[in-house]
Amino acid sequence: MNIWQKLNPKRVVCNTCQGIDGMQGLPPARLRLVEPWKFGTLYNCSFCGRSWFQIDDQKRIDLIQERLLPLSHHWNLTSLSVGAAHLHKLAHIGGTRNPYYQYIGVPYSVQNASGQRHDKALVMFGRQPPYFWYRPETVHWANEIADIAASPYTLPLEVRRATFEKQEIAMGFAPVGVVSPQGQEYTLSWQSHFFDWQSVRGEGIRLSGRRDRWRKTVASVPVEEYYFVDWFSGCEKLLLSGASASGKD
Repeated sequence: MNIWQKLNPKRVVCNTCQGIDGMQGLPPARLRLVEPWKFGTLYNCSFCGRSWFQIDDQKRIDLIQERLLPLSHHWNLTSLSVGAAHLHKLAHIGGTRNPYYQYIGVPYSVQNASGQRHDKALVMFGRQPPYFWYRPETVHWANEIADIAASPYTLPLEVRRATFEKQEIAMGFAPVGVVSPQGQEYTLSWQSHFFDWQSVRGEGIRLSGRRDRWRKTVASVPVEEYYFVDWFSGCEKLLLSGASASGKD
C-alpha cells in the first residue's frame, strides 16, 4: 500500500502513475506522450488515462485533476496576454514568485467584462495550466480583464516577499511579523498576498522585525479569483521589482 492509499483508503489508486507521489516528480517513461503543449508536454497514463503536464525545462511532472482538465485544455489553446496599460499597473505593484508552482502572482482589484469587481484577485504569469488546487469557478483568463486598480487589501511588496521567502519553523507555520499603521502587531503564518482582519487592510502594513514571541497569528486571506497570463521573456525583471516595495502604491 502506497502513501496515496494510506491517506485515502477508499480511493482507487493507479499503481502505474501514482505508485509514488506524483507531485514530487514522476519519470515520463511510465507515461505515454500525448502531444506538445505550450511551455511543455501533455502525457497520460496508459493504464488509467490520467493526464500529466511537464514544463519543458523541468524534471518535475504534475497530475492534472480531472475536474480541471477542460480548463487546462483551454489554457493550452489560448494566447493569454494583457495590454501595455494593464502591464504597467501590474509592474508598479510588483509580484512575488512562487518557486513551487512556477508563477509570478500580482495581487490586484480586477473588474471583468461583466462589470464584476473582485478586490482580492491574483493575476498570474506562468507556464503551467490550472491543474491542481483551483476551484474551477475561480479560474479566469487574461482576456477577461476589463480594468484593474490597486486593492486596499494588497500587502506591500516587501511584506509579500518576506512571506514567500520565510522558511517553515513548524508544519505549515512560516511566521513573519508585521505591524499596522495603528501599531498593532500581527503574525502572518504563510505565503500572503492580502491582509483583511478586523477592519485592518493590507495597505499600510509593514514588517515589524520581530523574530520571536509571535503576536496574533492571522491566516492567509484567500484569493477570490485567479487570472492566468502567459509567461513572456522579461516578465521576471518587469514584475519582481515593483514600486510598492517601498510602500509607494
